[in-house]
Amino acid sequence: GKSDAGTESGGVGYDQFGILGRAVSFDGADDLIDVGSNAVLDDLGPLSICAWVKPDSYGGGGFGRIFSKANNLNTSFYVENDSSAPDETLAFYVNGASNLRVKGQDGWLASGFIGEWNHVCVSWDGVLDDATGVKLYRNATEAPSYGEQLNGALPRTSDFDGMIDEVRVYNRVLSATEIQQLYYYGLSNGLGDVDNGCTSPAANEGEMIYNADFNVMQYCNGEQWIGLGQ
Repeated sequence: GKSDAGTESGGVGYDQFGILGRAVSFDGADDLIDVGSNAVLDDLGPLSICAWVKPDSYGGGGFGRIFSKANNLNTSFYVENDSSAPDETLAFYVNGASNLRVKGQDGWLASGFIGEWNHVCVSWDGVLDDATGVKLYRNATEAPSYGEQLNGALPRTSDFDGMIDEVRVYNRVLSATEIQQLYYYGLSNGLGDVDNGCTSPAANEGEMIYNADFNVMQYCNGEQWIGLGQ
């Protein structure tokens, strides 16, 4: 939305089955998209970063970078599984005049993450010396607990392995309600956050069922039943 057309490197690919149109595919080795040094992305804090991800693994070295930015503040949002707890979780760091690193609960991503589309977000209030100002979300639900909330921590990231779609960066802290709206916007194929409920059978927005007639999982986007992957 700010004319940040990225430059591809390392052999970035595209997949037609993204959340909203095509998704970008990364190999976990050297693929990346560089959006340049537009001032609107420099030294963000407070901030929120959200994306849809479908990882094939936890990335190179067990650190799969979803978003990172280097200026006076080095910022990164990533997935982690490096055999050192907390593992199989989301993580965020900022490296500046003072540093912080926050990780979600150990094993938070152990089920339904690898090979599946998930909506992930981080929000940060911009305070460098207070790691409690960071919140991590998966599918519009905040981490049940935090396995690590450190000040003065060192960053660790590598390349993402899998698909990423609908990356959004904000210069403010999104509320839990706003993050939920982004999540349902993706689930509804861009129809928006509608909440009138579904019929046949009746259900509320976000509920899921298995349709045996068509052998497909479906979710209620608040207005109609949508088959996963459609």
